[in-house]
Amino acid sequence: MLYCYYTALVASFLASCSLYKQKNVGPWLKLFCPFLSLTILVEGYGLYLSMNNITNIWVYNIFCAIEYCFYLYVISCIIHNSKMRSITRYAFALYAPIAIIDVLLTPKTSFASLEFSLGSVMIIVCCVYYFFELFRYPKPVNLAREPSFWICLGLLIFYCGNLPYIGLMMFFAAVSQRIINALALLLIIVNIVMYTLFIIAFICRLKIGQRVSASLNS
Repeated sequence: MLYCYYTALVASFLASCSLYKQKNVGPWLKLFCPFLSLTILVEGYGLYLSMNNITNIWVYNIFCAIEYCFYLYVISCIIHNSKMRSITRYAFALYAPIAIIDVLLTPKTSFASLEFSLGSVMIIVCCVYYFFELFRYPKPVNLAREPSFWICLGLLIFYCGNLPYIGLMMFFAAVSQRIINALALLLIIVNIVMYTLFIIAFICRLKIGQRVSASLNS
């Protein structure tokens, strides 16, 4: 299952590279390419540490602070309402120092629970607002070709699946290994779903069907 996750992550990075050749792509969407390349490096380093029996939790504590800030910024660029966009960016500015302090105070062998839980809740709330705003939009929107829809859908699915795992780690000292394994599997699955939806977001505006048809006719 981990192989499927790494495959989805690398595939999403490769798909994001196509954004630089597409026209009328928002600057916020192009940021996914360097961000996903950083994600691959972090995952590779985390896997290296794990294979050498060295704790890698501190790596993910640091990276997740960057990850949450990145996604909050992206959502703030997607939201149309100027007031809500400002609120989202204020929340991002407030979250960043809280996450940094939490990471610094958390032992290297423990999850930075406040960082994870607060960041997840903030992203879920922002995504829910995006969908609320989207379905109240006065003009019809072709969701199949709307990158922001797929991005927010992926984030919402992932962080809704992420919260039970975080809650379990926060509030229960002794947890059955079977439950931990089940939630870890759920985490991998929602990760795969998220990156798959990211791929759709990156390529949904490509006229793949027309290109294939043209190549066949030639």
